[in-house]
Amino acid sequence: MAKQTVNIGTNQDDGTGDVLRDAFKKINENFDEIYTELGGTTFSGLSYSGTTIGTDTAGDSITLDVTGAGQIVLAGPVSVSETLAVTGNTSLTGTLDVDGNTTLDAVTISETLAVTGATTLTGALNGSSLSLSGAL
Repeated sequence: MAKQTVNIGTNQDDGTGDVLRDAFKKINENFDEIYTELGGTTFSGLSYSGTTIGTDTAGDSITLDVTGAGQIVLAGPVSVSETLAVTGNTSLTGTLDVDGNTTLDAVTISETLAVTGATTLTGALNGSSLSLSGAL
């Protein structure tokens, strides 16, 4: 439904605007559409402030879920200011810049991993079939 505007006429009480019943019907329909879009009459525990989406309750998580073969696509630069936990199959296309401590567990690289530039590893680098060429 497109937004409905209440016709208020050109002058007060000139008879050219919507009658009260029609005006409030439009208002109710507009609100119904907003409530439905934002998660229903009880809303969804989310809060919105400017360009930030948060939760109404401290400690709650926000889950983005798709059905079937759908994807969640983050277009443009993504900044993670806290811990990033990735579970399941993950595909990375492009550059991965890591600054800070990184822990990787059970990493499988099925194609070429190319690293350009200086790479510093502190601690053990272990693998059952590990092949390196050049300086590490």
